[in-house]
Amino acid sequence: MRTQSFYFSSSPAAGAQNLSADGSQFEVNFNTPLHVPAGATVCEMGLLSATVWNTSFNISAEFGNNIWRCVVGGATVAFSIADGLYSLDNLNSYINKALQNLGYQSDRFLITGDDATQRTVITIAAAGDAVDFTVANSTAQLLGFTTTVIIAATNGQHFYSPNEAKLNRTNLYLLTSDLVTTGVPVNALSRGVLGQVPIVVNPGEQDVFQPPNVQWFDASELIGRPRMNVRFALVNQDLKPVPTSGDSYSFVLQLRYE
Repeated sequence: MRTQSFYFSSSPAAGAQNLSADGSQFEVNFNTPLHVPAGATVCEMGLLSATVWNTSFNISAEFGNNIWRCVVGGATVAFSIADGLYSLDNLNSYINKALQNLGYQSDRFLITGDDATQRTVITIAAAGDAVDFTVANSTAQLLGFTTTVIIAATNGQHFYSPNEAKLNRTNLYLLTSDLVTTGVPVNALSRGVLGQVPIVVNPGEQDVFQPPNVQWFDASELIGRPRMNVRFALVNQDLKPVPTSGDSYSFVLQLRYE
């Protein structure tokens, strides 16, 4: 069986073309066609490795979840949260720094998580202060809250979200391409999926994945049909494009045939 390995990168410096504005999609034009002889009887492809930065936003104006509105000492305060990938600690720090910059104490609200239930806990330091989740584009759903206003009746009152927090907008990465129409089936549907990259690193870190067992998929449609151009995309578990925050991703595919 003959094999060919291909390294692909979304970096324009490495030859990627027509990179999408969010960095999730790019094209490659081959100098020499990707070619599987017409006489081949078997043709398969597999993902050998992938490198992806875990920087995909979970809060942004585009997602409609970037507004924080609260009541502090009788005054209503509202501001936008910068687009980014936030943990509860990150979000808590951002909100309190923003309040401090506006002239308020930085410890009026504490956002933590309850590991046993995967719910969010908001502790409001002063009676009468509140968090308003009724404003458009609030963080309510992200934090597991409904469209409501939580008001502290006593100092240091804790409020548990009625639902689980949904911080992980992206639970895993999928690499897709028009190189094949089949690929790895997703719920028995053919979506051109080349393979998946599980997220095993913290936000902001580089995820280097090498599957212990390569999942080979049928690529017989390439037999006798040379390709000069191919397009790739990085998507999440819902097959939606994943913004890369300006970082490049790369991967190695292997083609084998006989």
